[in-house]
Amino acid sequence: MRWYVLKAVSGRENGCREAIQTELRLRKQDGAVAQMLIPAERITEVKRGRKVTTERKLYPGYIYVEMDSSPELVETITSIDGVTGFLGADPRNPD
Repeated sequence: MRWYVLKAVSGRENGCREAIQTELRLRKQDGAVAQMLIPAERITEVKRGRKVTTERKLYPGYIYVEMDSSPELVETITSIDGVTGFLGADPRNPD
C-alpha cells in the first residue's frame, strides 16, 4: 500500500471521507483502502470570557489515503461529489 494525497472541496473533507467509505463498502472495495487521514489539531481559545476548544485542519482541502491503487479504485474515489482528484503523480500508474 502507498500513501496518496486526495484533493477535496475545502470544508467538506469529513463528508468526502464518509462518502468514500460508504461507496467502497457498497462496491466491496473497502479492503483496498487501509486508512484515510485528515490532519487536524485541537485549539483552545478564549471567546467571550469562556474557553472554547475547536478543531482546525492543518491542510484544508486535502485527505491522505493509504491504498492499493487500481484504475477501478481511483475511478470510484474520483467520482465522489466533492473530490476533485489526486495531487501529484497519477495513482493509476504507481510506478
